[in-house]
Amino acid sequence: MVVHGTLIPLGENRHIVADGALRIEGPRITDIGTSAEIRAKYPGEPCLDAKGMLVMPGMICAHTHLDAPFLRGSKRSPTERSRGLRWKLGLALSYEDIRYGALVSCITAIRRGTTTLFAQHASPRATPYSLDALAEATLQAGLRACLSYEVSERLSVANGRQGIEENVRFAKRIKGEPLLAASMGLASATLSEGTLAAAVGAAALANVGFHVHVAAERSDVHDCLTQYGLRPVERLRKRGVLGPRTVAADCAFVSLTEMDLLREAKAWVVHTPRAQASEGSELAPIAEMLKRSLSVCLGSDTFPQDMFHELQAAYLLYRQRGGPDASPEELVAQVALQNNAALASRIYRDKLGELAVGALADIILVAYPGPTPLNEENWAAHLATGGDAFHVDTTIVGGQVLMRHGSLLTLDDEAITARARELAQQLWARW
Repeated sequence: MVVHGTLIPLGENRHIVADGALRIEGPRITDIGTSAEIRAKYPGEPCLDAKGMLVMPGMICAHTHLDAPFLRGSKRSPTERSRGLRWKLGLALSYEDIRYGALVSCITAIRRGTTTLFAQHASPRATPYSLDALAEATLQAGLRACLSYEVSERLSVANGRQGIEENVRFAKRIKGEPLLAASMGLASATLSEGTLAAAVGAAALANVGFHVHVAAERSDVHDCLTQYGLRPVERLRKRGVLGPRTVAADCAFVSLTEMDLLREAKAWVVHTPRAQASEGSELAPIAEMLKRSLSVCLGSDTFPQDMFHELQAAYLLYRQRGGPDASPEELVAQVALQNNAALASRIYRDKLGELAVGALADIILVAYPGPTPLNEENWAAHLATGGDAFHVDTTIVGGQVLMRHGSLLTLDDEAITARARELAQQLWARW
């Protein structure tokens, strides 16, 4: 049981419970109420004391790259964009690099209260079983992860087909594993018609959706129009990529017509505000997307999996670009929390991202020292302007405690970080 916390359900029930408690049995929440009620119903059961803390669903990152820690501090020319840097990194990755990059990302996620990761990966010279290296890390950490290999023809057509095979193999392998899910990753701007068609067919046979970068740069739109006479989203719709299990990251250069296509397909658009802002280029038109009722989610891309900071960056950019009607409640509740939870629930075919009886027990305890009252009307404003991942005290996934009072229980932070530094020196020498 978790007792004496301030429950913020974040699902259909937005009623905040002061001095609230919830009971966990196995991987699920089985009861919710006041601390007095729950303790009276289940006397003698062990308790986690959340006094003075917010009790929230774990954060969900809808788009990330688990090898990105190796980009931190690396040499980069003033004009080099993150996509080019990621490509160079991917070419140099070994299987040990893949695993340790993922372990470092998992440490960050647990410490920052992120319990579910939607990760896309590429290592063209170490493709087969690369998703297993990622899965080994996320399972060791105890996190929930939907993993995909980014199918690309940057290296060769054969390597693109190898990426398809890796996604299919992994999807078959993880059936029955509750913490893992799979999708077909696509670098759609690099794919020929033949490879794209092969990926769509393979995804259908494997019964998985897609995780695809879409129109991240203006050149992606120009190249697609030149080669196929279609804009990127139009091409994806025509080739059968769009659907309710499609995660479309970036979408910085999409037209109003393309927004409508994404909405009609019930696809999920993922905004990565810190990564996009760091590029100094056009930002995704989030305000317009929300006005047109798109399912906009939030991810971190190559930045650390800290959804509190991502949420605040999105809030600031939205306020800057969205006009005076932009509200923290709309952004926080709809984009960072409600939509991310809806995406995870669809992919895992289970209830995630809310405190409710029957929901999976992915929970964080946050020692938020709010200087003003917190209630149903202003909790979103508190998160958007004052929430901080460094206040995360406890992280729980599927009923398993991964961190308590800031101490990791499933991973050796110092040993993993030390080995990652050694690998980074060798990796950078191969770039």
